[in-house]
Amino acid sequence: HTTQESNFFLLMVQQDRAGTKSLREYFRRQMDEILKARMVLTERMGKSQQIEEKNRSWYYSSWIPSAIHIATTIPTLRTVESLSQALRLSPEKILENLEQLESIGLVHKQGLEFHPGQQQIRLGKDSHHILKHHTNWRLQAMQSLEDEDLNELHYSAVVSLSANDVMKIKDLLLESIKSNIEIVKHSKEEELYCLTMDFFNLRK
Repeated sequence: HTTQESNFFLLMVQQDRAGTKSLREYFRRQMDEILKARMVLTERMGKSQQIEEKNRSWYYSSWIPSAIHIATTIPTLRTVESLSQALRLSPEKILENLEQLESIGLVHKQGLEFHPGQQQIRLGKDSHHILKHHTNWRLQAMQSLEDEDLNELHYSAVVSLSANDVMKIKDLLLESIKSNIEIVKHSKEEELYCLTMDFFNLRK
């Protein structure tokens, strides 16, 4: 068990042993706080370094900056020409974005190649950039439907389920994301993929 899971287990035991209703509710509230934190992805992944607000606004204004940024982790995609061919963007657009990425420390130039910097970026659900970020990549996912290949996956379903199972599924999806990040962290940079995941209530 993690420290968080151990604390939750101890709270369950204490709640079961509590002699009064108020004490049981006290332990229940503490358990709810742990569950609430667990449902926030940045709490599981940890916070990353932050760049200045004006640079964040530019970075998340389009799918292009983050695509180029991550593409430079692949050794064969570190020149303007190779990035232009891979992302089907003009060399001028690629160079413009690379120069901006370099100015904020997300890439650095070595000869004709642009290499990724050490800094990572991650948005929390409370960021006002998060909507734009999700929208950018879901639009790209929609475009990818036109020429889907065997290495890609698109899945959509509408389901009905219990309230308890809603939380179970969200927990499983968050753990899957965390596992995916660990795999990516130790994986050799060869391919450039986008992962999007949607699970939401249709009744507003």
